[in-house]
Amino acid sequence: MAVKMDCEGCEEALLHTPCDVLRRAGEYVIEIHPWVGVERVVKYMENCGFCSSSRTPDLAYSDEIAIYHFRRRY
Repeated sequence: MAVKMDCEGCEEALLHTPCDVLRRAGEYVIEIHPWVGVERVVKYMENCGFCSSSRTPDLAYSDEIAIYHFRRRY
C-alpha cells in the first residue's frame, strides 16, 4: 500500500504519527513545505524505518516545495 500526502500542514501531523502506524504502509510520496523543514521529515521517516529511493531520492525541489518518495526498508 502507498500513501500520497499533498495537503497543507500534513507534514506536521506526520511528525506526530507513531512509527508503528506509519509502517502499515510500504511507501509514501510526501509533499514537504519549507516551513516544516525537509530535514525533519526525512530524519523522522528514516527513524521509522523508511529510506528515500536511491534512484530518485529527491523527486522535486524548489524554494517552495520538495516531493520525496519513501520506501519501507523491511
